[in-house]
Parts: sequence; structure tokens; C-alpha cells
Amino acid sequence: VEKAVADNAGKGEILSACEDLRERLEEARKKAVLFVVTTDDRAITDIKPQIKNKTGCSIFLDNAYYCGLELETVMRNRLKIGIVIDEDRLEKIQEESERSRALDKALGFIARSKKTEKQIGEYLAGKGYLPATIAYVINKLKEYNFVSDSDYAEDYVGAHSANKGKKLLKLELIRKGVSEKDMGTALDRLKEI
Repeated sequence: VEKAVADNAGKGEILSACEDLRERLEEARKKAVLFVVTTDDRAITDIKPQIKNKTGCSIFLDNAYYCGLELETVMRNRLKIGIVIDEDRLEKIQEESERSRALDKALGFIARSKKTEKQIGEYLAGKGYLPATIAYVINKLKEYNFVSDSDYAEDYVGAHSANKGKKLLKLELIRKGVSEKDMGTALDRLKEI
């Protein structure tokens, strides 16, 4: 029944699944088997737009506030008032929403100028995101080639080598979280110029 509802099956398929469940319950009753049904399912009773976050929605389960989700996540997961949802599934949806929100924040942060992985991590940590979410966002940014410590080091050395010495550049790159390998490559290119 849950699978049929989750797959947005037609009324006939849901009725068929219910009938199948009813038959299995009747067989169990005839065999004198004790059948206990437990559920963590709860009904979505309201979805309201958030006032401060224009892209967010507040989700209410059983008439009580449960969490805030991005509107995009609500639409992608087809959450509607009246549907019954398992709390585990809702927690996964909530994680997906948090990752999406964190990725948007990080993209806004790197849009102004290039950043290192460490700078992005510190920024997101300052916004209250969990380490697992931060790691996901940094990996996603690396996957899209939006962040690269080696490119950052080369650009930084190229832009500041006229005004700063090699030792100062090295200290600043260390402070920004650039690895020894990436820093060494960028500083070696400085010698070639």
C-alpha cells in the first residue's frame, strides 16, 4: 500500500494493494498469528511559505511545525497537504534541502571572488551547516570545477607577486588553506617568470 501511494499510483492500484493487505491479514487471523502494526507515518497537515526566506516552506505534521524546506525540494518530492509520510523519508528530504541551501550559499560566496576549500568550509560552518553538508558542497563544487586550490594558488601568486615576497605569499597561502603541493607548484612557476 505504501509503495503504491509513494509511486502516486492510481486509485485502482491502491485499492488493489489494500485488498491484498486485507486478504493477508485475514489469513494471519485464521492462523491465530498475532499481527502488530506499528508506524512512524505522519500526515502533512499544512505547508506554508516562510516569511524571511522567500524560497522556503514550513512543513507541519499532525498540526505541529516539523521543519523548514526549500520550495524546490518540496516540489521535487511532491509533498502535499494530506499525504502520509514516513519520518525517515522526511529526514532524508530535509538533508537534501539543507544541501541545496548550502550549495546556493557557497555559490553566492564564490561568485564575488575565487576561494579555497578552507575558506568555503569556514564560511559554511559560520552559517551553521553540519560538517557532512560542508563536505558534500565542497565535493560538488570541485566536481563542477568551481573551486580548485591549485588554480587559486596560481592566480593569487600571479596577482600579488609584484608587491609581496615569496615568504609572505607562502604564509598567506598557508593561512588560506592551500596545500604544500599546490603552493609549491604556484611558487615554482613564479621562479620561471
